[in-house]
Amino acid sequence: MITKGNNLVVKPVLTHQSPPLDPYLDDEKKGLLYGVAAVLLWGLTFIFVKKGVECAHPLVFTLFRLAIALPFMFFFRPKHSLIVLLSVTIVWNLGSFNLMALAMGYGVNASTAAFLQQTNTLFLILLSVVFLKEKMPTSVFISLPVAFVGLYIFFGGGSLLTNVSLGLVFVLGGALASAFGMLLLKKFKVGGSVSTVVWLAGLGALIQGPLVWFSVPGEEIVFSAQAFGYGAGAFVLSNVFASFFWLKSTQVLKGASLSHILFLIPLTVLAIDFFVMGAQIQVEHLVGGAVILLASSLRFVKIFRKKPVLKVSKET
Repeated sequence: MITKGNNLVVKPVLTHQSPPLDPYLDDEKKGLLYGVAAVLLWGLTFIFVKKGVECAHPLVFTLFRLAIALPFMFFFRPKHSLIVLLSVTIVWNLGSFNLMALAMGYGVNASTAAFLQQTNTLFLILLSVVFLKEKMPTSVFISLPVAFVGLYIFFGGGSLLTNVSLGLVFVLGGALASAFGMLLLKKFKVGGSVSTVVWLAGLGALIQGPLVWFSVPGEEIVFSAQAFGYGAGAFVLSNVFASFFWLKSTQVLKGASLSHILFLIPLTVLAIDFFVMGAQIQVEHLVGGAVILLASSLRFVKIFRKKPVLKVSKET
């Protein structure tokens, strides 16, 4: 309670206090948590994609997945220019989604796809340094090689890549498209909002339709309720929730931190394979997973050890 002249002025103290977590979670820590949430959801999405391409042509499945956003475009106005949204959706949505769906359509299993998808961490760091002029901390040069050693052990060593196929090439192409898409998100400051998520997916569907019509044999362009259901699941998990969290994460984290978060995807896929699909966990999974977590924790611990800057409101 403050007296000012002859008037009694009551200041609502609660409006000047930060939420309970704010003193402990600065923007960088929040960004890390957003990124982890996105990665966990993406890991679950791999299963939906694998099941979906078993029921429909990979490009048709991607169309089912993105088309769900079309009716919602009438209810949300885009918060970015159409040029920016088209650039992001062509590279990030259509590029990475189509190439990953094609890879699984050519027989690449979810675990192998999750492993090779991690090459996007290298692409992301390289692109961030070249185009965004980001400086990579010394810890990255230590943790990244350790993480890839863990991945190598996790997936059974050299036997993983003994048979190089077109499917593996598609996965690597998807990883590059994913990294370039993340670069565009940071470059154009595309923030996380329902409007952005809906328009990215909806524009992707409008482009995907003609692509399917001209590239997929007519007899394979058929509606499958089962494939549409898997597409809806992938849309909700990846395009809505994971994209929303990841867009928020990219606004506050640098490429180095984002790359370490992405390493958690194969661990998520393994956990889902074990608990949902009934797969067995091997010794190399435990050893490789431990090494991956060690490498990622080097970056995560550094972020959480930083002392947050407390915001002090000025009283007048």
